[in-house]
Amino acid sequence: MKMPFRTAFIGLVIIGGIWSIWMWGFCRFYVSTNHMAIVTAKMFGDPLPPGQILAKKGQKGIQEDVLGEGRHFLNPIFYEYEIVPVIIIPPGKVGVVTSKLGSELPEGEFIARVGQKGI
Repeated sequence: MKMPFRTAFIGLVIIGGIWSIWMWGFCRFYVSTNHMAIVTAKMFGDPLPPGQILAKKGQKGIQEDVLGEGRHFLNPIFYEYEIVPVIIIPPGKVGVVTSKLGSELPEGEFIARVGQKGI
């Protein structure tokens, strides 16, 4: 009776060790200060509908959400990432953001609101 429990326990310890080595050795990466990681889902997920540029969770493609500084774990079989510098706008300067996503601006308007394309 004790033998199957012991065998199962040893099996779980071995599987846990292999999983830990995989996660720590192959899935771990670090994003340094003033950088971010742009993540691309490679294998699983729904395709993007026509006109959509960035993928939401559960879709294939460049993900809408980026990863900030710190340690992250992503399976390299399913995801790839690129670490890029964050754009920092110094005090006294102005940054202009142009959205390529969203609905078109109504006629006569030139500043976009949340969910609209434009400046």
